[in-house]
Amino acid sequence: MYIESWGNKAAEEIWEHEKSDAVPRELWERAKLLLTIMYHENQLKLMADRGMPPRTNLHKYKGTEATWSIDILGRKNPWRILFEFEDGKYHNVRIVDPHKG
Repeated sequence: MYIESWGNKAAEEIWEHEKSDAVPRELWERAKLLLTIMYHENQLKLMADRGMPPRTNLHKYKGTEATWSIDILGRKNPWRILFEFEDGKYHNVRIVDPHKG
């Protein structure tokens, strides 16, 4: 309902098929859970206040004005869900390891 657009194939594959060759297998279930929460929850502040699931560290992505970041498995794991949030909807939702090119 609240995910407006996908920013990469990995996020779309996790959403539609619960797997992606671009994302490590151990992240699939957690990434799908986080995307499901985003799909049903349009109050970004409420998500942060509730702590979403633990270890998500919802925050503005470093060096950007509009991009938000969610840690998939906590700060020690590099994989993130990145997105822009506007008018109560998530745009350009992508799953990335920002440490890789």
